[in-house]
Amino acid sequence: MARRCGAYKIRPAYKTRKISALAAICLLVLFTLLIFLTQFGLLNAADYVRSTTNNENPAPMSVIDNNQSKDEVTTPRTDDSPVLLDDNQSYHYEPSVNTWQLILVNSTNKLPEGYAPELATVDQGYEVDYRCRDDLQQMLNDCRAAGFNPWICSAYRTEATQQSLFNNKVASLRSQGYSPSDAELNAKKLVAPPNYSEHQLGLAVDIVDANYGALDDSQASRPVQKWLMENSWRYGFILRYPADKTDLTGISFESWHYRYVGKQAASAIYENGLCLEEYFSSAGYAPVFMADDESFG
Repeated sequence: MARRCGAYKIRPAYKTRKISALAAICLLVLFTLLIFLTQFGLLNAADYVRSTTNNENPAPMSVIDNNQSKDEVTTPRTDDSPVLLDDNQSYHYEPSVNTWQLILVNSTNKLPEGYAPELATVDQGYEVDYRCRDDLQQMLNDCRAAGFNPWICSAYRTEATQQSLFNNKVASLRSQGYSPSDAELNAKKLVAPPNYSEHQLGLAVDIVDANYGALDDSQASRPVQKWLMENSWRYGFILRYPADKTDLTGISFESWHYRYVGKQAASAIYENGLCLEEYFSSAGYAPVFMADDESFG
């Protein structure tokens, strides 16, 4: 009788022994291969993949830069690094709750609708995002310990406050003979319009020398500003609007305006002489911009 599909067939004993021998040889080869891989440290990637499938939080794998040798391996930052784009991608905004300190707000990037930072009080009764409060206070304390007298004259602002400041600047320029359109255009170089100001993030502070409170070019020569320009990066702050970057920031030089970006980003910006916009674009990073439907707090 012909064998039908699915019918049982008794396997001869010698074939069973042959298959068992082959299986044993395969296991021996596999075991030898595992020993070899372990000996030469080639299982790191496998361990990494296994840890991700087990819902663990693996450490970032090391990567080798094109300009590095295999002995010069670097590890990517994980706390406040922006999103790295490859050569085939265009810049885009990447929501991330882990990079709150790198939200970009400028003349072309509006504050997200409904953004409301949780605030904490600092010197002179001003408020900032509570997450940068300790670093700011330490910076002020160390500046005073160095013999100087820093004084906060502005920090977090509401939309209404920013609107009032902008309107006042426009009115001031109008009184000087500017046309309505020119007054508004020039006002934007000096005061950000509402919802385009970093002050509404709670991450920007205006700091002056207590012995000289005028917000003018001579503020840059005061001892407090000299100390801050040299040391603010150590605390995660950067001089946000440098004199030689006005074409990139869209804002005139402000020696008193400091922005919190986190210590790693601040270090890179300071060491390379960048502004925040350059920090993103020169390295191919996408600035972080919280989408309007994200949760804030």
